[in-house]
Amino acid sequence: MWIAGVTESFSQEVEGEDGNEDCSAGSGDEASDEDSCGDSASKLVGCCLLTLLQMRAIGTCVAAGYSNPPLEMGKSECDLLLFVATTTELEQLREASEARHLPFDPVKLSNDRNSRCFWLGQIGTHRTIAVKTAIGGLGYCGSASSGFHFMARTRATKVICLGMAFGVDKCQQAFGDVLVAKSVFPYEDRDVVASGRCWEYSYSDRATTYPSSREILRILESQLSKAPDPGFRVMSGCLLTGHARIRCESYRNDIVRWSRNVGTGHVIGGEMEGLGLLSLSPKNKPNWMIVKGICDFADTQQEQEARAHRELACKNAANFVLDSLQSWVSGSG
Repeated sequence: MWIAGVTESFSQEVEGEDGNEDCSAGSGDEASDEDSCGDSASKLVGCCLLTLLQMRAIGTCVAAGYSNPPLEMGKSECDLLLFVATTTELEQLREASEARHLPFDPVKLSNDRNSRCFWLGQIGTHRTIAVKTAIGGLGYCGSASSGFHFMARTRATKVICLGMAFGVDKCQQAFGDVLVAKSVFPYEDRDVVASGRCWEYSYSDRATTYPSSREILRILESQLSKAPDPGFRVMSGCLLTGHARIRCESYRNDIVRWSRNVGTGHVIGGEMEGLGLLSLSPKNKPNWMIVKGICDFADTQQEQEARAHRELACKNAANFVLDSLQSWVSGSG
């Protein structure tokens, strides 16, 4: 068990660098009563320290939902988590990090093979760890469960979900444009009601938008004021979020129309992982942000377009986020 390993490691530090304890001290005829008392006191202090260390380690791991600690304790805590859900998103984030001479060191924060974590070091004012989650907001290792687990494990206070999304207007948007979520609208929170012999969707008063983190938004907007032409267009507005894989233009347009009926404002696109982020904080104190590039337009050409443009979409989103973090000075903007 891991605790046993910690105990052994800590014991070696108490006993000396060579890890060998002189077991004969105080047990032979030559040992004095004073030596015996000294040994007993030292052992008592050592046992207390070991117990405290075990209690702290157990409490941390249980609270985070993991049975094992990170391999590198110095890289186990951060301020910011970057979530990606696909291999392309992860690889483009890796390339963007390496281009800025940032580390991208694997760290073990979970035993689950579906969760891969990487230490990016200090980016601007934020110690940062990237996490590859499962696709979507729901399910095991999705953005919701990953958010709960890794925020508890790393003590992070913010999450940025980055990667690829769909656009909603081919006339006004282009592949690779970066979408910044000022808010999200969970379009599947609706009623299904009878309409003659058919059915239709109905959005009740319960349907609403969720604002993203104003703090993270300031960081991103500050970067745009410093570098207004990053080589791609950056658009901010409301993102649709849900668990459906949409490949139908008329359905996409209906969602946009329905969402506007409940006051979403300017809808700029949609994606799947933001749905899980809504569970991470109260609506009035959001700790998350979504930044994604357009790789398709959720129509009948979705699959072909996504394959052709996903690298560009993910690359632009990763570059914009890292540039924003690197140039941010606390309190600026």
